[in-house]
Amino acid sequence: MTPDAQTAEVYERLVAELTREPGVTFPRSQPGARNTFGSNALHVNGKIFCMVDARGRFVVKLPQDLVQALLADGRGARFEMGKARWMKEWVVLVPGTEALWHDFARQALGFVRQLHPEGRPLTSSGAEGAHGAAVEGDDAAHQGQA
Repeated sequence: MTPDAQTAEVYERLVAELTREPGVTFPRSQPGARNTFGSNALHVNGKIFCMVDARGRFVVKLPQDLVQALLADGRGARFEMGKARWMKEWVVLVPGTEALWHDFARQALGFVRQLHPEGRPLTSSGAEGAHGAAVEGDDAAHQGQA
């Protein structure tokens, strides 16, 4: 499934704007890019901060308390990798929230930039799941090891 026309249009504007920010890249626009997980994602310092997933949903990485608030007020839905593997710092913004995408994408950019400053070496502690995401049951990320 591909993003509907409105999703694609809003996301294209975000990509055009945010790729002007320092450290932000959009791999799909690079020569030789393949269509794999994260290929339709915006990255900062090599880490994904927002994307349109394979189902055409807009997904952002935000602090867990904000994710919980978005889930509670109905503007967000859980983002799962595979079956029942909920990504605690990721949220799908539900249809009808497109007017908020810009603000949440900017918050996600700031959040991920803070977690992964440019030049900071990645650790091999295992504290992070795929693509730097804390997963349910991963307490190491909450003990300052992420």
